[in-house]
Amino acid sequence: MYEGHPFLTWEPFQHQQAMLEASLVRKQKHVWGIGPNRWGKSDLGAYATASRAFGICPALPGWRATTPAKIGCVALDFKMSKRVTEEKLFKFLPGEEIRRFRQDERRIYLRNGSTIDLYSCDSGREKFQGVDWDYVWFDEEPVEDVWTECMARLIDRGGTELVTMTPVSGLAWIHQRIYMPGFVERTDPAIGVFSGTMRDNKILGEEEIAQFERDLPSEDERQIRVYGKFILFFGRGAFDRVALQEALETCAEPLWTGDLEAITHGPHTRDRTIEVERKVSP
Repeated sequence: MYEGHPFLTWEPFQHQQAMLEASLVRKQKHVWGIGPNRWGKSDLGAYATASRAFGICPALPGWRATTPAKIGCVALDFKMSKRVTEEKLFKFLPGEEIRRFRQDERRIYLRNGSTIDLYSCDSGREKFQGVDWDYVWFDEEPVEDVWTECMARLIDRGGTELVTMTPVSGLAWIHQRIYMPGFVERTDPAIGVFSGTMRDNKILGEEEIAQFERDLPSEDERQIRVYGKFILFFGRGAFDRVALQEALETCAEPLWTGDLEAITHGPHTRDRTIEVERKVSP
């Protein structure tokens, strides 16, 4: 069967193998790979998607899944869906197994009856209504309303999700609903969060990684892009309207009118803490 094709020959790194097992073998409801740049996230997502569509996975000998399957792939925007997600998917889909690709529908039809829908977050939550999926792959940080809508698309078929992302935005909802219960506190067994560093990718040379690290403008960005750390609100000003609202909702104690002077962000906001400076009335 398709000797030499990437679907048969691709060899996952250790962290990719662990996520494949969590997502496909154990069928953990929410599997999130929150890692650095060049961590092999999109390759993993596309390979897992192809495996679920075919019902077999060469990297998981003996694993089988029911087909045909209905699958969704969600990128941040249409351009990314075309240039990254679509390209990665076709890398792992043997041409002989593709019945047709309807560009107007953004749907791939496979010969075994499985379908793969290509969506993007910028199309809005309403575009996701009315579909049902067995599996959904998010390529990079989804916006909350689209993610919530997609979770509803999994209910009818008992589906699961895989998210592969670098936390360059540090979205508060991901920190609260996924990162804390799935990675820091480990209180929700339905959530599996995997993390690591750029050096997990054994193809990359140490000199290139070190140079990339030196060229980054801040320690926070090095922590995110090289070491895969989640830094709340990274890349968004503290007084960005949405960021400020998220900060207010995140604070453990209520902030009364006139109390809030500044919400600062940086190293001290990692994982658990948002530091608040209050005005003190005389």
